[in-house]
Amino acid sequence: FNESEGNIIIDSRITLTFLETNFYNDPKAAVKEIIGLSPVQAPQGCSSNLCYDKTSFRTLVPTAEMTIVFHFTGAELNLKILSTFRDLYTYVTCFTMIPTNNDVW
Repeated sequence: FNESEGNIIIDSRITLTFLETNFYNDPKAAVKEIIGLSPVQAPQGCSSNLCYDKTSFRTLVPTAEMTIVFHFTGAELNLKILSTFRDLYTYVTCFTMIPTNNDVW
């Protein structure tokens, strides 16, 4: 990752999307604010650091219309919030974008 243009790939079709830590913090904060629930601890071995009680998440949050928008030079990427979470086990739903300080190429 560097500060020049054209330095990111977001593949939203895979199970986890790795984002450089500095880039990850803003989307995570925005999602937490939009959802408005208290996060729960992720299950052991889970890479996500933003999880919610599955029942509360499905009952209180996001409608199909809620989106996360990534703004890039000359383009925007709109992702439905529900597509950025995955149910784990029977009790939690976790954000599928996770931070990394490593190259993910």
